Amino acid sequence: MTNSEMKDIEAVRLTEYRATRLTAASFALTALSVVLVSGLFAGASATRTILIGLAAMGVCYLVGEVMARIGLTAVSQAVESHKASNPIPSSIEEPASEDNADILEVHPYEGGADGATVVDSSEIARAA
Repeated sequence: MTNSEMKDIEAVRLTEYRATRLTAASFALTALSVVLVSGLFAGASATRTILIGLAAMGVCYLVGEVMARIGLTAVSQAVESHKASNPIPSSIEEPASEDNADILEVHPYEGGADGATVVDSSEIARAA
């Protein structure tokens, strides 16, 4: 494996790590905000609300990390499946000159102003 391939693999792993952490942190902060707002409206004590919020943050962080890993795995499998079913051709081949026999030649209308291109419908019918 070349040095650039190793760097690419390391970059992908770092990106996956960051995506997992970001998703987990988002789940945790959402849980904290829901608990704080709920506790505020319910009239619960601040200490109790904060303790429940911290516990909810811990649980939702773990749930978010699991969900992010599942999502990354699903996306990775979908990308690999797409790459396998739609490979990139190694070279682009030029079509043979016989394949271009059906191309319709269009000439500018000589009597028209500003060089507009006009196609006669009989030319289209003959080409088909």
